Amino acid sequence: MPIIKGEKSLSPHRHWWPAIVTFVVLLGVALFVWRIFYYFDLIKSGQIAENRIEQARDMTVSELTAAAASTSNKIANFSLAEEPAFGNPGAALKIVMFGDFACPYSQQLAFTLRSLTTQFSDKVYFVYKDFPLADLHPEAILAAEAAGCAQDQGKFWEMFDKLYQNQSDLSQTAIVEYARALDLEMGKFISCLNSGVKASLVEADLAEGLQAGVYGTPTMFLGDQMIEGAVPADLLRGVMEKMTE
Repeated sequence: MPIIKGEKSLSPHRHWWPAIVTFVVLLGVALFVWRIFYYFDLIKSGQIAENRIEQARDMTVSELTAAAASTSNKIANFSLAEEPAFGNPGAALKIVMFGDFACPYSQQLAFTLRSLTTQFSDKVYFVYKDFPLADLHPEAILAAEAAGCAQDQGKFWEMFDKLYQNQSDLSQTAIVEYARALDLEMGKFISCLNSGVKASLVEADLAEGLQAGVYGTPTMFLGDQMIEGAVPADLLRGVMEKMTE
């Protein structure tokens, strides 16, 4: 068939390109949406925390030790001044934990770190930062503020233990009773808690965690290594032994 002068001959392949590009874009959007709902369901069901624990268990002592000894130390980027901490500030091994007082996995790691740091108190420095997951645990925000109020009276770690031991009830009424049991000066504590003066400090920890890539609890930093999930005590003990030899 003769081509009429002035009429352009179009390659059939050019007709397909817009359809192909549209298909790829729609596929990418669909995958993105699927991932959002997939991880939302994991978080809601608690499975994502279980997955993080399995990943932590798969790590070996040597892998964690090598990561903790890295010359690029993320912990150096954190604000540690006036943060609740115990152990030796000059220790080679520093651990920063982002936790949520209402999170059972945070409870597990918190007790593990408390126990091990006590045993290695002169060789380890443990710093705790708040990362309340308000959507999942709205009561965790008040608990974090309560711990800050207790810190003003030199009893942060006593309140820390009390809150994690009593996760089933973190209401304000219960928290006031925990403070009373710790012999805190109640007028000062209640005034601090009601004023919300510690809210900005909790928000600062949360923002710092988000900037460092934290998205769930517990998350622990060992040197340059960010570790998510409740790492088993025997694994952490092995790391501490190697790092403090």
